[in-house]
Order: sequence, then structure tokens, then C-alpha cells
Amino acid sequence: MNLAKAYPGILDEYLQIARDMAREDADILKTDCFNEATGRPMAGGIAGNIPGNVRLVEIRADYVKAAKRAGLDAQLADIRRLPFENGAFDLVLDFSTIDHVRDWRPALAEYQRVMRPGARIAVVVWTMEALEHMRGQFYFPEAGFRRDFRGRFGIKEERILYQDRLAQRRRRLIVFTGSIPGPAPKKEKPEEPAKPEPKPAPAEDKPKPATPKPTRRSPAKSAAKKKTQTRTRKKG
Repeated sequence: MNLAKAYPGILDEYLQIARDMAREDADILKTDCFNEATGRPMAGGIAGNIPGNVRLVEIRADYVKAAKRAGLDAQLADIRRLPFENGAFDLVLDFSTIDHVRDWRPALAEYQRVMRPGARIAVVVWTMEALEHMRGQFYFPEAGFRRDFRGRFGIKEERILYQDRLAQRRRRLIVFTGSIPGPAPKKEKPEEPAKPEPKPAPAEDKPKPATPKPTRRSPAKSAAKKKTQTRTRKKG
């Protein structure tokens, strides 16, 4: 399949990559406004069809205006001199923007600068065995680009989206994904075993009060008492 026939499918791949990596609460940088200005692969391009706070940079004023008309946040800027603070983004998406400048290194350095710890990146790039410039397009030496990308972001995925031969040379369109290392996770202190609740001290056994024993009277004393009571009644 030639590139013209494969191109619609490639744009669908771009959109799927962006959707897989974007999230609702992410600050996202997408380079160039070609997809958004032309409505490819659908209205709103890529930036208009993914979650997150997406900002666009583009060197063509007409593309910036078109993206703004579509309600997108776009501005004129060069990817080698991004107008953003250090650590501004959670995700950087470059779908074959970087291969429109001769040297990829300053652009990769800028991407790294504006990514915060834990941020991710996807870069799609045309490659050949050696640096070439044909038909307004740079083709980067595959091994050299891979080495520099890995040195900055590691490589989580490397996948060929398209390949053929141009001017008797093999060319490939490859997506590289990686990330900035996040902050070191905090070491959690091991949980101490729960201390057993102290048992209540056993109540001291108090001595029971002694029950007074009934006084037993002798039969002689009882008879004398009855006689005394009888005399008292007679006198009365």
C-alpha cells in the first residue's frame, strides 16, 4: 500500500495513541495544528477529540487561526523554543512535527524541559538509515534518534506505523513512547502490631461482714423472765 492510501489509517493511529495516553485531568502539549486546521481524521482534529487540557503550538499563523476558530487553545511557537515554564505538562504529543526541523535534539530537549516528573511522551517520526531531506521532509537516522530518545525518556513502546522505499532507501514511520521518571515513592513505615488492650485488674475480694449469730438463752433464764413478766401483769 502506498502512503497516500495508508494515510487515513495513519491518522486514525495518531488519534488512538492520543486517546490511550490522555486523561481528563492532564495538561497536554500537542505540537502543530495540521490535524486541527484540516479536520483530520475528524472535526476538531486530535486535540478536539481527546480528554484533558490541550494546548497547541504551530509555526503557521493560518493553522493557528483555524484551530482557534475550532475553539482550541493554539499559539505561534517553535518546538525548539517552547513558550512554557519548566514542568508544565503531563503529556507531550508530537505526530511527525519534529521531522520538519533538521536537528531533533533541541526539540527533544525542550519536550523534556516542559514535562513534569511522571509525564509521558509520544513522538512519531520518519526515519531512514542516514539523515535525508526530500520533498520538504527530514528523515532522521533511525539508530541515532532511537538512542537520543531512549537517553531522555526511555522507550516504553517502539512501533512501526508505515514503511516502504523512497529513492531506493527504506523509510519508516515509527512511534516512540516514553516518560520522565516520577518522584521516588515515599517509603511507608511498617505497621506496628497492634498492642493488646490491657485487661481490667481483677476486683479485690472484700471480706463479707460476719453475720451475727443469734444469742441463745438458757432454759432457766427464759423461765425466770416469763415469771417476772407474769407478776408485772398481775400488779397492773
